[in-house]
Amino acid sequence: SKESYNSGLESLADALKNFSKSRKGRRKGRRMGFPRFKSKDKAVPGFAYTTGSFGLIDCDPYALRLPKIGRVHCMENVSKRVDGAKVLRMSVSRHAGRWMASLTVERKDGPMPTPLKGGSVGIDLGVKQLATLSDGTIIRNPRALDSNLRRLRREQKNLSRKRKGSNRRREARTRVARLHARVADLRRDLLDKTTT
Repeated sequence: SKESYNSGLESLADALKNFSKSRKGRRKGRRMGFPRFKSKDKAVPGFAYTTGSFGLIDCDPYALRLPKIGRVHCMENVSKRVDGAKVLRMSVSRHAGRWMASLTVERKDGPMPTPLKGGSVGIDLGVKQLATLSDGTIIRNPRALDSNLRRLRREQKNLSRKRKGSNRRREARTRVARLHARVADLRRDLLDKTTT
């Protein structure tokens, strides 16, 4: 799709515009330097769709439509998340070997949600335990990094032995990134479930 390289050119144009305005003193904030080259290996690959036939597919809640690619299966119910709102933009990016889609939607203002009944509780964040509540509930720390540290050490040692620029080094980097992503997912999952 034209959007894949068009979004990169738009970002470059914005960076050059900010650099120019900063030099002339017409831009607030810190002084901006000339845009630096972002390596394909170090930057997060991604692009955004703003025009064309992208977004939800009717009668297919677990899928998204991407121009030139077609139907892409999703791991969650997208139409339930969007809930009838208008999709304005879809950003597609790759993190640790997985492709993610982020939708920007526009919806009408609705009534504010009412707070849950049942009082309040005090939270004490700890070192050994993740948190202790004032009603005596203890939320244990999952030690996500410790449980994956052995595998992580092995994969990082494996990565350090690969020649720079090789295909096997790229594969080893992906394996290390997936382990780090797993640790982050375990932490986020516990926090989401606890706060819910």
